[in-house]
Amino acid sequence: MEKEQLVERLVSILANNLRSVQNQVNDFAKDYFVQRALLRGLMNMHAVNKTLPEEYFKLQDELLQQELKEKKLVELSSLTPCKLNENVYVYQGDITAIKADAIVNSANKTLLGCFQAGHNCVDNCLHSAAGLQHRASHRRPHPLHNAGQHLSKGVRSRTDHSLLRSRPHRNRRQPYR
Repeated sequence: MEKEQLVERLVSILANNLRSVQNQVNDFAKDYFVQRALLRGLMNMHAVNKTLPEEYFKLQDELLQQELKEKKLVELSSLTPCKLNENVYVYQGDITAIKADAIVNSANKTLLGCFQAGHNCVDNCLHSAAGLQHRASHRRPHPLHNAGQHLSKGVRSRTDHSLLRSRPHRNRRQPYR
């Protein structure tokens, strides 16, 4: 199936599961890039406890596999390691295109990430590229979960794993130390 058709059907399925946006979806231009941005926003907003038909995941996987093949691969050897630790790299760009053993994402307390439509945070970029199954996998118990961490398999990405680490939360009235 062509990407345009895949996106159109995926938008339709997600919009049917998110009643608050059903009427608004028709107001978006039918241009592929507008529709793809709409799909990404709907994916970002999707509640992990809402069930979707198996058709959605089949079509989503087909689309994301096509997009993954189109991405330019970033080899770890092309990056400069940090001066303090040669095994750590800081990268600015499409994190989903890095070929590495693992990527680390600073997460919120729930480890489910951001649900703001179209927000360009690392959470949404990873979840949009990996598919809705990736975020849903963070709901399952994991040995690191109680420590504010979650290790998951890399799904439709260039990495083998992704590690979510809950950032420290502080009382806003307390100064940093």
